[in-house]
Amino acid sequence: MCYANGGYQVNLPPPQIQSLPPYCGHCSDGPVKFIGGVGDFFGIFDIGGEIMSNWKPENRYLAIGAGIIGAVALRKPGLAAKEVQAEGKIIGLGIDADLALHRGTGAITWKEAQWQKAGLTKVDWAKALIDKYHFRSSFREAAENAAGIRFEVTSFNPFYPKPKMTNFEFDHILSNPGLLQKTTFIKNGNQVVWDGTQFISK
Repeated sequence: MCYANGGYQVNLPPPQIQSLPPYCGHCSDGPVKFIGGVGDFFGIFDIGGEIMSNWKPENRYLAIGAGIIGAVALRKPGLAAKEVQAEGKIIGLGIDADLALHRGTGAITWKEAQWQKAGLTKVDWAKALIDKYHFRSSFREAAENAAGIRFEVTSFNPFYPKPKMTNFEFDHILSNPGLLQKTTFIKNGNQVVWDGTQFISK
């Protein structure tokens, strides 16, 4: 390449172009994640999720409530849908009194080792049944592996003074944008969203 200026000519070598290595999922697994995608070309939800996941726990409910409402407003695929329609298995969450409300929806609850039978978790059912640590591990695996999460909140109180396992599940979902994106909250048969203080109708 040649450039002339004031009678002088400078010869520059052509730029060296290096080919990129093949895509490596392992090498790409780190703090830098793919931003954007179908329905979110500018990565609004990816960036927002990363920010919210680092907020203090006391601000998490309010922050995630804003995220849910924003997702519905912009019609983020999956979250704004009436029900999760992805192929695969959906797990059903809620307090014991609400688990029966999942009947006929296709959602799989933890009862009778259903998560284990469905291949959603490898945690031993007997251990999960009697030990909180193992149950939480089985829930985290099932939530991660499931195509969707149906969370019955008809009788659920997020601010119950003595938090139990359902409160742990709720907090874990709010703390993980990827799980929240595939979660549908149901109250009295209707889909609702969490605004940071309560569940409200869409």
